[in-house]
Amino acid sequence: IQWVGLSPFNDTYGFVSNGDLTEENGGPFDMQGMADYLQENSDASLCLETEFPDRPDGLVLFEDATDFEVPDSQIQILDTGLIYTETASGSCDFGEVFTTDGRITELNIDLVEDDGVFILYNASYLWNNEAFQEHADDYTALVDQILEPLDEAKMAELNAQVDVQGESADEVAKQYLEEIGVL
Repeated sequence: IQWVGLSPFNDTYGFVSNGDLTEENGGPFDMQGMADYLQENSDASLCLETEFPDRPDGLVLFEDATDFEVPDSQIQILDTGLIYTETASGSCDFGEVFTTDGRITELNIDLVEDDGVFILYNASYLWNNEAFQEHADDYTALVDQILEPLDEAKMAELNAQVDVQGESADEVAKQYLEEIGVL
């Protein structure tokens, strides 16, 4: 197998804060600021997906980085889609999200700044090495052309077209490939 390219966007786990809470506290939270807020406000809530508290790339990374173990009394377990809307409405103070989700820019939520707590999940292409070697330069150039413009903002924009505006993922992908001149 040949691993080719690396997207600029990182679709990793992250947290968002309710936008009103963010504003009341003077701007975006960082991970330590979020931990401090949770520790100082025992009624504050953190909404998570079912598996996030137990994943090795989940809540434990936040707790290790901030030296704060979130008490069970502050954790609400919700379905993925609900986390976004419940945090936006203020039912959750903070919520676990995917950092390039298009709903982040459309709802009353703000990304909590991550200075390297969560693992990087950048996109790449994988090829059968034998097939790749037949046209390695062409495949590499194609991958670079597709991935180079895909930073966090562009990926969130494309995701919003699907998640918020209801367009089909296939159509959004096709439009993107046309926009960058691949199709």
